[in-house]
Amino acid sequence: MVGEPAPAIQAGAGEAAAAGTGEAAAAGTGATVPPPIDEAALAELEVRLASASLDLTDRLLHTAFQEMEAAMFEQVSNRLRAELPDLVARIIREHFEQTS
Repeated sequence: MVGEPAPAIQAGAGEAAAAGTGEAAAAGTGATVPPPIDEAALAELEVRLASASLDLTDRLLHTAFQEMEAAMFEQVSNRLRAELPDLVARIIREHFEQTS
C-alpha cells in the first residue's frame, strides 16, 4: 500500500543495520532466517542455467540461419529467373555472330 514503509524499514531493521547482519532484522520482524546456501546445489543450478541458455541460443541461431538461407535461396532463384533468359540469349547471339 502506498505510504507504508517497506518491510526492511519497519521495526527491527535498525537493529539489523547496527548488528551488521540480516538475522537481527529477521528476529525483530518475526521473519524466518533463510538456510545457508548449499554451494554444491548453487553450482549445479548455475550449470543448468548456463546449459539451458546455451541450448536456447543454439536453437535460435540455427533457426535464424535457416530462415536467412531460405530467404537468400529465394532471392538468388528470383534473380536467376529474371537474368538467365537474357544471358542465354546474349551467349547464343554472340555465338552465331562469330560464326557468320
